[in-house]
Amino acid sequence: MNTGEKLNHFMEIVVKDADQRSRKALEDYERGLDAIFESFRQESLRKQEAEIKAGREKLQKEVNTELAECQIKIRKRLGEKQEEMKMLLFARVEQRLAEFKKTPDYYDYLAGHIKRALRFARKEAIEIYLDPEDVALHKQLEQDTGAAIRISDYGFGGGVRAVIRSKRVLIDQSFDTKLYEAKKDYLFFLS
Repeated sequence: MNTGEKLNHFMEIVVKDADQRSRKALEDYERGLDAIFESFRQESLRKQEAEIKAGREKLQKEVNTELAECQIKIRKRLGEKQEEMKMLLFARVEQRLAEFKKTPDYYDYLAGHIKRALRFARKEAIEIYLDPEDVALHKQLEQDTGAAIRISDYGFGGGVRAVIRSKRVLIDQSFDTKLYEAKKDYLFFLS
């Protein structure tokens, strides 16, 4: 082998070796880039998932806030409607009481409560009061029950009130008190 052939052979080996080294370097570089790309891709996915999760949480909070506001508005409207219905109901009750007070049953109601108060007092001194609107029934009730009945200085919507001072007892069968208690304790039940 002459020098030219040796030189060609040497050049082929050097070129082949350089080619192999450059391929290996290129493959190593590509693997490095692939690893960097995969790491970047994983980090990007993680950030996107975190952003999506944060967005969902923010939307859920907004939905919950809106829902709570709607519930408050609905409860307020429901409360207003219930109060309106309660007022209408008790206006009707008051109307029915006014009608009841014009019937003979009202007289019997008053006489019955006066007799019960007398039985409760036994021998104790008792003061029995009628509403000023019931003054027309005063004398007849005194005769029928045997009680000394006073006309109250202020109205209480009808019914009877009695006081047993020695026992510190107030017997309140007035319609105003009964209406007040009924209004105070009245609840609407929704099914």
